Amino acid sequence: MTALKAGEIVHSGGSIWSSSGIVVSRGQVIVLTRNMIDASKGRNGKPSGLALAGDTEAQLSKWGEIRWMLGRPDEDFLMTTPGTPEHAEAREAARRAAWMEPNPGRRAAALNDVQARYGTATSTSHTLNSAPDPSVRLAAEQDARLAKKGN
Repeated sequence: MTALKAGEIVHSGGSIWSSSGIVVSRGQVIVLTRNMIDASKGRNGKPSGLALAGDTEAQLSKWGEIRWMLGRPDEDFLMTTPGTPEHAEAREAARRAAWMEPNPGRRAAALNDVQARYGTATSTSHTLNSAPDPSVRLAAEQDARLAKKGN
């Protein structure tokens, strides 16, 4: 089974209070045991957590996302989640590696692969103040006064 969301807790078995657990990272492969499935059931005994690994519809219904998948990820699987700092770092490392290619044709292909795999780079600038610039308002008022005098 593969974790599709970082930060999930996997208990080794027994009750949730008496078992040890690990926090998984995205893409981490876990060998699922019956004890782990039993430990992940909810208070009322209904399947929850790891017990839903094979049921994508139940995961979507419960969490609004798919957190677990059975089997191992394919070779194109991204180990980072888009929008996270880890994803931005992985994209930047891949971009730097692509730029190290001395052949221009292969370099362009490698940069295209980075774009296809990781998407557009995260913005490095943010607007902190969305209030309109007072000078723009004053200029508009001045234009209105001038237009009024011209009539």
